[in-house]
Amino acid sequence: MTRDTLLKLIILSGTILSSVLLMLCNGLTFPTEELFIPLRFAGPVIPFAIFFRSRKASSFTATTLGLMFLLLYLPCFSILMYASTPISAPFIDGWLVSADSMLGVSLNDVVLWAHQHSTIAYCLKIVYGTVFMQTILLLFLLGFLREDKAINRFVLQFLMSLSIVAAIFMIAPAEGPFVAYGYEPSITQAEYLQQLHNFRSGAVTEISLTTASGLVTFPSFHTTWAILLAAAFWQRKKLFIPMLLLNIAVVLATLTTGWHYLTDVIGGGLLAAIVITVSYRLEPWLQQECFSFVPAEMSWSNSPAVDTK
Repeated sequence: MTRDTLLKLIILSGTILSSVLLMLCNGLTFPTEELFIPLRFAGPVIPFAIFFRSRKASSFTATTLGLMFLLLYLPCFSILMYASTPISAPFIDGWLVSADSMLGVSLNDVVLWAHQHSTIAYCLKIVYGTVFMQTILLLFLLGFLREDKAINRFVLQFLMSLSIVAAIFMIAPAEGPFVAYGYEPSITQAEYLQQLHNFRSGAVTEISLTTASGLVTFPSFHTTWAILLAAAFWQRKKLFIPMLLLNIAVVLATLTTGWHYLTDVIGGGLLAAIVITVSYRLEPWLQQECFSFVPAEMSWSNSPAVDTK
């Protein structure tokens, strides 16, 4: 096992432990029948990750391990968000509106422009929802290109970013610009707002993955996610340019959909810059082996390697 994999396991375990502790402290429950939902999706991937690891097929190992970590971590992150909501830290929307005003931006004007240009707004809304599909495509495409380092780097950046977002949400939550500016929220935004207030007030005490939605507005994780997706293709210029353009549209959509303040977007960009810098600095150390689960006699040295990189 590399230090990279060990660090990801620590982040995943820390998220699970934090969720359990917060649920106990805040009197929240979780339906037992949903405990296996993450494993239902990630479980089939685990044998492939172990197999490719034993065959020393580094690129396929990176793809399957990356997929496994994402499928396990995302539901755990959702639970952590809901578990921390009853902390009821003060909303920071007033500060975010003031920061936007200092930058000369009012999201009301952006949303009004989007209503007046409905075709462009509709296209941006569709692009906004592509980040998860882009992520799956990234894992497999970079795997076939044998860019295992890029895959490992992206997945670590993703987990680090969400961990930081979760910590910020606990102490600095926000309702969203549709509340601060008073424009009518979409159906999805109204559902998000209801869930946020229900858990803060204690009206709802059971966390369910089947009804979970994102609760974080600051910083904009869609912005962070979009930047990480584009940055993963930095060394593949023919792929980087279209990915960059696509994810610039994702960032723009965070504003035109009315989900985020401009300050959220700036915060998301700063977060991406931080985790990218940290991951590159740690990379030589993370690539080293810390221990191995595969005995020497199972190294398959006499078998043809799928990928010797």
